[in-house]
Amino acid sequence: MKLTNKQLRQIIKEELNKVLEALEEPTGVPVDVSRTEDDNSPDFDKNKHKSFGARMDKDGVQINFSWNPKQQKYQVSYQLPYDYPYGGGGNASIDHFDDYEIAKARFDSLMGTEK
Repeated sequence: MKLTNKQLRQIIKEELNKVLEALEEPTGVPVDVSRTEDDNSPDFDKNKHKSFGARMDKDGVQINFSWNPKQQKYQVSYQLPYDYPYGGGGNASIDHFDDYEIAKARFDSLMGTEK
């Protein structure tokens, strides 16, 4: 079962509230679940562009994985070279993701290195 970040934060919040009740602490204390980060997400300045990888395969297809600060999303893109041997030269694709792990999985699948 896959959990979204929102679902995970809700579970964490509920569990923290249970622990606070067991310790007989006041339950009206707000819990800032927005600060709970996924351990696999890299820590970086989200107001600046950040590249996580750029590779070119044997046919010259360029594949990029980066953070797009303007859209505040992870970006996976590829571009075929103009002399691509199977046609479609110059075509490109850009996909945007909110979740780092999903974006990384897409990058890995384009690279043929998915786990």
